Amino acid sequence: MEFIKQLLFGRKIYFNDPVLGKFSTRVKSDNPSINRTWYSAKRIGNYPEDTLFILEGNSRGPNKMELESVRKLMAELPQVMNQVDKDLSQKANYNKFKDWKSSLYLSAVNPYEKGFEVQFEANITYEDPDDTRIVSFMWRNGKVSEVEGTGEI
Repeated sequence: MEFIKQLLFGRKIYFNDPVLGKFSTRVKSDNPSINRTWYSAKRIGNYPEDTLFILEGNSRGPNKMELESVRKLMAELPQVMNQVDKDLSQKANYNKFKDWKSSLYLSAVNPYEKGFEVQFEANITYEDPDDTRIVSFMWRNGKVSEVEGTGEI
């Protein structure tokens, strides 16, 4: 079975990052000019679930600018969450999300392409799969923007 996977999708390779965890991707060729998508899942702080990190790169590893940007996001996470709360509190539907800081966790950080700018969309979700509320924001140039809260209890 593993042989068939390697034949169809390539062999799995890894890249270790001390902050974001062990990334993996599949490659058929070591050609660095071919774009690759790298995935890592790591438990952050005391969150109940792993946070999924998705970065673009090549066969040598994730893009260094993307790595630095997401590392900065993790280093500044408490301040980022305070900014998200401040921005979210300005929304008309904030009463649906008052408890978000104690009930949600950072579930995914993935690249968002817009020209040559390095930016990410971050999703904060509830551990309860029946709760469809999500808080999302953009991480662009080391700053929080476009904070949104969607979904129902």
